[in-house]
Amino acid sequence: MSAPPPPPPLSARLRQLCDDLIAHLVPGPALTMAELIRAKLNAPLTVTVAGGVSSGKSTLVNALLGQRIAAVDAGECTRVVSEFRYGTHERVEVVATNGNVSVLPLVRGRMPSELGMPVDQVAHLVVYLSNALLAHMAVVDTPGLNTVTEVNEEATANFLGISGREGEQTAGAVSKADALVFLLPLLRQADAEVLRGFAKLFGDSTLSSASAIAVLSKIDRLAKGNDPLAAAAPIAERVGGELRGVVSAVIPVVGLLAEAAQGEL
Repeated sequence: MSAPPPPPPLSARLRQLCDDLIAHLVPGPALTMAELIRAKLNAPLTVTVAGGVSSGKSTLVNALLGQRIAAVDAGECTRVVSEFRYGTHERVEVVATNGNVSVLPLVRGRMPSELGMPVDQVAHLVVYLSNALLAHMAVVDTPGLNTVTEVNEEATANFLGISGREGEQTAGAVSKADALVFLLPLLRQADAEVLRGFAKLFGDSTLSSASAIAVLSKIDRLAKGNDPLAAAAPIAERVGGELRGVVSAVIPVVGLLAEAAQGEL
């Protein structure tokens, strides 16, 4: 006897369930919710990378994509949200705050240094790449937030400069994310409280501790001449205990090494 066919993937089963519900529900909140879930299942997983200024976000984005595309200097692109999505025609779409869209080419395979309009008139960028990794996942790079040195009574409202334009753009990107990667380049006691404030700030989004991780970036500065990953392991374990219930894991990463390794693929 031949073996029975394997069950369909969980995502396919969920889509079928939504289709069955949509076919039988009357207009109302339940139908709207089913349609939203169905649309979400058809869309690529959105992974948003956030963190303070010079935390290594764009370097990590390049490592995730396996190519050096995201701007890592202090150019115009680092001040706006950049969404990396799959597309056979590679280009950068500059979406203005008034809804207009202009198209720019990549410059030798990288983001352009200028956007053709003042940065304060740019809502976000959509970068289309013929990168197979993006067929099922969209990666979002956010502006660097202004880090703080201590937490005070206004920390939630002004978390990492969240009241500024770059902060508001990051807030919008995180609220739409399926998963969050938050970079912690500096190992300060205040970092744990700051990230807790971040979790509270976006408590109404679809994110939870199960879909958020913290990354200890730039750990190569911890141990000169020794293995930085080994040196960072006990620190990651300690920070993970402090952030229990806020993120699912704390992972040490040498961002530049990861970018270099992936960039050669």
